[in-house]
This record gives sequence, structure tokens and C-alpha cells, in this order.
Amino acid sequence: MGKKQLPVRHARESGHPGSRSVREQGLDSRLHGNDKPQKNLNSKLEVHAAARHLLDTVSLKKEWVIRLFEEAKRLKKEGIEGGKLFDDLKGQHAGLLFFEPSTRTKASFHIAATRLGADPVTVEVAFSSVQKGESLEDTVMTLEAMGCHFLVIRHGEALAAEKAARVVKKAHVINAGDGAHEHPTQALLDVFTVAERKALNSNLTFLFLGDIGYSRVTRSNVQLLRTLGVKNILVAGPPSLVPPEEELKNWGVTYVTDLNKALAQADIVHVLRVQLERHGQPLPLTPGSYREAYGLTQERLKKYCKKDVLVFHPGPMNVGVEIDREVADGPNSCVLEQVANGVAIRMAILKTLHASC
Repeated sequence: MGKKQLPVRHARESGHPGSRSVREQGLDSRLHGNDKPQKNLNSKLEVHAAARHLLDTVSLKKEWVIRLFEEAKRLKKEGIEGGKLFDDLKGQHAGLLFFEPSTRTKASFHIAATRLGADPVTVEVAFSSVQKGESLEDTVMTLEAMGCHFLVIRHGEALAAEKAARVVKKAHVINAGDGAHEHPTQALLDVFTVAERKALNSNLTFLFLGDIGYSRVTRSNVQLLRTLGVKNILVAGPPSLVPPEEELKNWGVTYVTDLNKALAQADIVHVLRVQLERHGQPLPLTPGSYREAYGLTQERLKKYCKKDVLVFHPGPMNVGVEIDREVADGPNSCVLEQVANGVAIRMAILKTLHASC
């Protein structure tokens, strides 16, 4: 029986982040917790020795993720905290092709490439030949012909990164967010951040709160958490922003209509921004009424959440709507840790893909 995929997901090529063994300590032990490793249920998703791209999370194997996290941990300690610069990608060019606005993902990939010795090449889409009608495929083939070894792509269309991967010859394509489909590097940095704080096992309960239907962050996180053996995944939010029950069943998550009860169960709460740019119509709730009904307020945090709950937000935040400033800046918040770990994870991804083939 194959592993279920979220809507419009396709199994793609995935690979190993290197051949070195995993240390049986640190993040590895946190990932395994007290559970036995999960059996791979889909032989089609076996790790390939010559992986080139990172397009989604459904294709990733647990062993791949653990080794990637160990590499990110090392790069964080030696590079970001220790100040060391690396030359693993010296002479390489990383094309940053963002068709949608970005601060965290774009800047962190730029920093990650630079710290590894690569030269980032930022394409300003608003001033590129895309405005003259050039297709995504022609754009990526052009950048590869110029010598870009990596193509980091954010696009409003689902499966855009996959389209790019089909036409490149040697370059590594990294999905930096494709419409409401997936955002694999965000999910990897999110789970990495959790694993630094808690043992990642089936005893943990995750809650995704907000615009579930249009959240590529939720989709990628759910896929990755399931791969790593997490079983208790809850979603909550306005009914109009939550997928149908059958779809949620396919995801392997539970919709909880009572937000306070959901918060009381959660060890990790992912607060999500309402994706107004994808709705095509105004939200039926005002910002004030949304906060009252579904916002993670300081009052809710203190009254219903566990004392050691971890609060996440992928950014950008609408402070005072889905999350209060006191919560975002408070002791339970991991928001800035997510941002910092984004550099380490993206360094590890670049280094891993470069070493794979």
C-alpha cells in the first residue's frame, strides 16, 4: 500500500544527503525518540544515489532528513555560531528566481550560498524578460546556460519547480514555494527547530491554526511529520479556510472545531497567515473578528496552552490578527529561531545537492 499524498502531489526523485553515517545522538535521537523507525511503505520513493533536486517533502525518506539535519547542525555550530566561512561551493552560481515576494526565504538562500562560497545571482523578475512573455522554462534554461548550478524558484503556480526540473540538464532545482502546493525548505527548517527543543516522536501533538486550505507550509510540514513518525496532527481555523473532511482524512490530520480544546492538546502550534492573495475574494471575517475567534492571543496562550508549548509562524506575521505581539515575542515563541535555522538548513540543502551528483 503506497503512502498517501496530499492533493496534486507527485512522487519525485529524492536522494541521500551524503554517505557518512548518522551519529546516534543529538538530533538523531530526538528524531527517533522512543519509537522504532517507520517502515517505508512506498518503494517508488526509494532514495536515489544521484539526486539533483528538492521539489517536495513527500519524496523524502527519514534517513535523508536525519542526515540533512546533522549536516545543518554542524554548519550552524561551525559556521553561523562559530563564524567560519566555507568553500564547498566556490566557483558555483546560485540563481534566485522569485516570481512572488519573499524576505526570509530569499535572503536566507542568498546568505547560505555566500557562506558556502557560491555567488548568488538574483533575478529581479519585475525587470526581467518574464515581463516580455518569456516562459519559466526558457528562463531557467537561460540561467543554466549562463552557468547557474542551482536554481532556487518561488512561483505562484503549483508544480512550477517540477516544470523547471524537467528542462534543466545539470542544475539543481530547489522549490522555494509553488503556489498553495508545497514549501519543502520551510518544513525542513520548522521540523529542525522543533527537534532542537523536543524529542520528535509519536507522543507529540502538532496544531496548524489558520488558513489551512491555502497553506503550502502546512502541506509540506504534514508530509514531513508523517514521514518522521508523528501521528497526532490537528488543524483548526475558519471552516471556509479548511479543506473538506475527505481531503483532511487523506492528509492524516484531524480538524478540531473548538480552538481552545485544540490548543490544550498541542505541544507545537503553527500559526498561519491568511493567504488573501490566493483567495481571490475578501475574507468574510474582519481582522478584529478573526483575532477574537481564531487568533493566538496572550489570553488564550496562558489560559489553554501547555506551559512548554512551542509557537511557530512562517512569516510574514499579521500581528494583532492571527497572533498577538506578546505571543510572537514571548518565551514560547520560536519565530526568530525559525529564521536563524533557515540559513543553516538551506546551507545544508545546497551542500547536499552539490555533493550528490
